[in-house]
Amino acid sequence: MADAGWRGRRVWLAPAPAGFAADRRAALLTRLAALGAEPVGDAAAAEVAVAPDAAALAAAPEGALRILDAGAELPAATGTAGLVWTLRDEEEWAFRLRSALPAVAVPHAAPSAPRQPAPPDPALGLRLWVAGDAAARARMIEAGREVWRRTLAPLTVLLPGGEAAGPFAAAGDAAQADAVLLPAGARVPDQAAALASGLPVLAEAAGFAGLRPHHPLHALPDAAALARAATAAAYDPAALRALDLPLAATRRALDLGADLGLARSAAHLPPALPGPGRLG
Repeated sequence: MADAGWRGRRVWLAPAPAGFAADRRAALLTRLAALGAEPVGDAAAAEVAVAPDAAALAAAPEGALRILDAGAELPAATGTAGLVWTLRDEEEWAFRLRSALPAVAVPHAAPSAPRQPAPPDPALGLRLWVAGDAAARARMIEAGREVWRRTLAPLTVLLPGGEAAGPFAAAGDAAQADAVLLPAGARVPDQAAALASGLPVLAEAAGFAGLRPHHPLHALPDAAALARAATAAAYDPAALRALDLPLAATRRALDLGADLGLARSAAHLPPALPGPGRLG
């Protein structure tokens, strides 16, 4: 994509704690740098300031474009922001309905970071990681156990330390998994981690919300259907490779959406401002 008006623009992104916020910041920096923007370390030197909270934008100089990167939650307060970034189109539309402030969807498109596959463990069968919190994992196991008992499914849901194990569950983490389940309630950080893992992904339609599915196994109607799909995969793990191209297409759609969002955002850039040196 052409530079879309970002080339040479001094951009400051607020520091972020570890976790999704840090991943989001890194992905935005990489994408903006590819468009020719120049990161700066001081908000006062920026022509464009980006932060996940309105208070941090106050440090930007007069005339700079202040962008509130709202993440998965629509902001209750926008402060001095001149533009709001959302993660999904539907959040952009929802924000536009309630505010005169312009909003643009800039999806989170994290680079794929495939891991070295963990050695097989015949005692565990197909090792599944359920994206989400402890409640999501508990709901998935509860929905799946009856299906898995009837089918004698050779699979195990991996649980982090401190979560109660039981039939079809054992202690483990995402790094040991063979596949990822995205149940209803999965949030953008869960989706991002699943797509970046390089692992096959099975998903309820509600868990894939905001993403573009390219395979029926990414639009399953409920948790029971997700459990049945996991059973089929456990008996034929090689069939999961059929998900590689559909997942690549989903990731590509996110990439294109992020590029489009930045191109649309360029329409709000101010005239070039003088300023001190750049951050290398």
